Amino acid sequence: MTFRFEKLTQKSQEAVAGAQSAAQEAGHPEIDSLHILEALLQDSDGIVPAIFKKIHANTEQIRSLVQNELKRLPKVS
Repeated sequence: MTFRFEKLTQKSQEAVAGAQSAAQEAGHPEIDSLHILEALLQDSDGIVPAIFKKIHANTEQIRSLVQNELKRLPKVS
């Protein structure tokens, strides 16, 4: 089954593009779910920060945890 990027919603395309950029900048060979989560957290007007706010989750702490986990992923040299 082929992944069809153009079939995603605009917000989903932005999240995938942000995840791809984050993975590339960090030297990671592939996009991980953590990259997607990081991209979704960076969209302050997006649904993920809104959901976390509604359940009184500390978005900054979650973002920090995600970034720490991303640092542990293997890198391409």
